[in-house]
Amino acid sequence: MTKDRIKKISKWVAISVVFAAALVIGVRASFLAADRIAPGVSVAGVKVGGMSKADAEKAVAAWASGRLSQPLVFQVGSRRWVGLLREMGIRLDSKAMVQDAYSVGRTGGFIKRLRDILASSFGTMDIPPKYLFDRVQIAAILDKINDAVGVPAKNARISFDDGVRVIYPEVPGTTIDFDRAGELIESAVRHGQTLVSLPFVEDKPDVTAKDLESIDALLARFTTRYQAWRRDRTHNLTLAAARVNGTLLKPGEVFSYNDAVGPRKHSTGFKDALIYVRGKIITGTGGGVCQVSSTLYNAALLAGLDIIERHNHSMPVPYVPLGRDATVAFGARDLKIKNTAAHPVYIRFAAGRGRVTAEIYGSSQDKKDVRLIVTRPKKIVRPGAPTVTAVAVYRVMVSDGRERREQLSYDRYLPPAPHPDDNNQSPNSQNVAATGTRTQ
Repeated sequence: MTKDRIKKISKWVAISVVFAAALVIGVRASFLAADRIAPGVSVAGVKVGGMSKADAEKAVAAWASGRLSQPLVFQVGSRRWVGLLREMGIRLDSKAMVQDAYSVGRTGGFIKRLRDILASSFGTMDIPPKYLFDRVQIAAILDKINDAVGVPAKNARISFDDGVRVIYPEVPGTTIDFDRAGELIESAVRHGQTLVSLPFVEDKPDVTAKDLESIDALLARFTTRYQAWRRDRTHNLTLAAARVNGTLLKPGEVFSYNDAVGPRKHSTGFKDALIYVRGKIITGTGGGVCQVSSTLYNAALLAGLDIIERHNHSMPVPYVPLGRDATVAFGARDLKIKNTAAHPVYIRFAAGRGRVTAEIYGSSQDKKDVRLIVTRPKKIVRPGAPTVTAVAVYRVMVSDGRERREQLSYDRYLPPAPHPDDNNQSPNSQNVAATGTRTQ
């Protein structure tokens, strides 16, 4: 190629660049002055070029409404579940999409603005949709599907009926792969697909037969009595006991009563019954669960386990002596127990016929001789305030020939309040019965 030819081409390129730049400047000045979106810009296929932001938002919102009214189908084998996108917690950020369209030619350096305006002026620049996913709502939908088609794993369990140890092995199950399912759902929505085949994985048991091999002895048992005719309270008590039953604590693990039992709500299966609140007896959801926690607390003490968190009631309770109760309130007060033994421990609960029993099993190598000492109640008179009763509780443990004494608590209790269901009898006047067993 000759030098003259190169000069001519360079000249035309320069002229073209100047012309394009002048055109871009003119176009940009035009839509900037009119405060409108650059020509040729669209949002999710909706043409918004030349529109004001307000008009563009209306147009895109109308499209979004239609898009979110489209169905999404979940499939598991031959079974299908159908729902609208908006019913699954899926949204579109219309304002952000329009803002992206409005920013074309207005943001970035000169080269970027030049490139964007050229692209929108001589073609089409489409802004992709911006989806918002409520992962909590999607997980709730997947939970319901999983309840219908999943097979929960069964933990290994142990029985000591008639003094014979029997270990029932675990059984694996199947469950939706929630993480992968979430990814597939988001991908399907973004690509306009309407069918999602939900993936499954193995649901592994929390407790295996191997975990139970070292458990060969009863470390502690504690029983409290309740009035079975109080049906709603009995229901709550039995439900809480069932949710704790079968818990395995490996060495060093901490058990949370609130985590095991869950929120005390009607939606989680609990009913209204009498509860203690700030020195009064009122009706509240989940009344009765504190008797289960108190029963477990005493069994844990007798088994020699460590108590990480425990709280006493505001008033005496009828089912355990002063100082040996453990009140709980979801999100506020918990009972936490740490397994400080060298081997796993296994918690069994049984409730029925007016008795609830907590049993803690473990290795015979971890047996301890345990004594609980409760000091004589002391009345504390305070000017202008109710007289309270104070007690201290100590635990004496003998292990490997060594004795260790520790103070567990120092609690104060307000006077018993009238019980609304007992013709104004106080809770402390009811039948108080608690029995505990420690291994020698």
